[in-house]
Amino acid sequence: MILNSTQKRSKGMLVAMLMILLLSAVTSIAHAKGTSVASITPGGNGTAEGAQVQATGSTGKLQVETGSSSYSVDGSAVRYNGIWPDPSVARVVAYPGKGAATDTFTATSGTNYYAKAYAQYNMNNIYGQAVVTVN
Repeated sequence: MILNSTQKRSKGMLVAMLMILLLSAVTSIAHAKGTSVASITPGGNGTAEGAQVQATGSTGKLQVETGSSSYSVDGSAVRYNGIWPDPSVARVVAYPGKGAATDTFTATSGTNYYAKAYAQYNMNNIYGQAVVTVN
């Protein structure tokens, strides 16, 4: 019985990893110029920051997803202003088993934005990502 439980957990993790990889591929194809992706992978430090993208319109979207069956991922859309700390314009927490969490924000044309993702404290063996899309 314990072997079955371990196999089910491994299969669930594999499915979650594949879903995140698919989401990454789809978002990078669909929104190559206006999308910033921050991906957390096992073995890292539990935080990730995406590249800066420039808004050309006034709409922005933050989508956060966790690949863990037990831990949440906190994601932020951050406006780059050249002065530390950069302000968050949207923040969402993706809880396990709930699917992707999304939020929208008003972007300023010509301003740079980027995604940030954080795993739960002291968790460095989970998958997750935050995706910021601006236009």
